Amino acid sequence: MLKSWSHPESETIWSYVGAVVNAGVLLLTIDRWTIDVAAFPLFIFCIASVQVVLVGLKPGPRVNRVRSRRRAVPNSEPVASR
Repeated sequence: MLKSWSHPESETIWSYVGAVVNAGVLLLTIDRWTIDVAAFPLFIFCIASVQVVLVGLKPGPRVNRVRSRRRAVPNSEPVASR
């Protein structure tokens, strides 16, 4: 997750899309829903979905650029008038 946040260009989205589809199909095949049966496919589905967003939309580098711009701008607080 951290690598996908900080360096999404080093990842490929298709492996995570495949994991989402795989877990989704597996969830559709469950006959009797119990925690034992559904927990792992649900976990994979959720984590892979987050990875698709992180790698596909690349929010990490955008947030870092905004943070660095805010740090570069000097703090200009208004001076209190007398």
